[in-house]
Amino acid sequence: MLDTTSFDPLFKDHYANGKIENILFDENPAFALLKKENRRTHAGGRKWIQPVQTSLPNQGSAVMATANAATNNETRSDSFEVTRAQHYRIAKIDNQTIEASATGDEDAFQSALDEIDRTVKAEANWANFRFYRGRGGWIGRIKTGSAVNTTSLFLDDPAAVWAASKNDILELATTDGTSGARRAGSVTVAGVVHAQPGGTASFTLTGVVTAGVAAAAADDYIFLKDDFGAAPAGLSDYVPDTDALAITTLFSFDRSVDSRLGGSRVDGAGMSVSELITDMVFRHVTDAQMPGKRCLFAHPYTVGTLTKQQDVKTVFMVPAGFDGDMRSGPIGIRAYVINIAGVDVHIVMDRMCPTKRLYLINLAGWTMFHANTRFPAFLTERVSILKIGESTDAFECRVGGYLNNVTKTPHANVVGLVG
Repeated sequence: MLDTTSFDPLFKDHYANGKIENILFDENPAFALLKKENRRTHAGGRKWIQPVQTSLPNQGSAVMATANAATNNETRSDSFEVTRAQHYRIAKIDNQTIEASATGDEDAFQSALDEIDRTVKAEANWANFRFYRGRGGWIGRIKTGSAVNTTSLFLDDPAAVWAASKNDILELATTDGTSGARRAGSVTVAGVVHAQPGGTASFTLTGVVTAGVAAAAADDYIFLKDDFGAAPAGLSDYVPDTDALAITTLFSFDRSVDSRLGGSRVDGAGMSVSELITDMVFRHVTDAQMPGKRCLFAHPYTVGTLTKQQDVKTVFMVPAGFDGDMRSGPIGIRAYVINIAGVDVHIVMDRMCPTKRLYLINLAGWTMFHANTRFPAFLTERVSILKIGESTDAFECRVGGYLNNVTKTPHANVVGLVG
């Protein structure tokens, strides 16, 4: 009897109609909102120099002779001298796939080339993720007290899972990448476990953690392969968690002359999220009395907690443009808008933002600069977007670029440490 088993070699494969849904994160609010500068404007040359005035003339006196005798009372300024970080991602399309999909009634050629678009999206995801973290390159840490003799790498922050996916290679270190060295060895991601609110996220690995990195330990910092010490700067650098870090030198800028040059911090231990945001707003207004769009980045889980709290029932949601008007903006970002003592704050949810951090910034003070015509860029676009693979029977598209982030208003940045 002819049945489906015996007839199987003659069956055609039929694919479901419709678009293939992408479960990865395409919408990157921080990346979309940041002002961009490229090589065609002001971002060429060796580095970006961002001057900041650090003090007004001082040594005033009720006595003319005393004021006149001052010899070191001039306006003072300093500057961030920021070099670019580099990052690459390669899309490879097998030549046989291109040839085999370029004929027939249902042409899949365009779908094969969509791999290039997906690679560009992946690189934009990376840039968005890095904005919330530091130039040391870490993506998160191994959760305190968790075992490392298993195939699961438990994370201290659920947002860290957006940095990696299956087959990514991870490295570990005892430091955040701005000093020290990586531990010997590496591990490979087999799967990503996303956490429920309040839960623990993890990477499932292809082997036991300590089999790949023998010295691995709880609290180790986690890095994508070769990112140690090689990432662009982000909020964690410009507005760090501690007062001690706030007065360190960053990109040749001596921030010790005024702690506000390293931003401001509000410890939310024992506070509700709404109380923490209130204190952040008043700290921001105190340290930086300046106009501009006040934008607070928060993880959706944190905003969920805020929404459920009784003392913020007056919070409302509007299509919030980022050009000074509360209307739909061209970038299509929606935000919670709250008003505290006459100060409007736009709360933007971004699942790449750390769950235990809130960042209140003045958008007008930030720039993402890059040496390409755009970022992510096609790195061979001067000749051709696609190039023939040098060691494989495939076409390659090199995506990435040379970029960094900088602020001209360091005193207008506030980090809230969620308790």
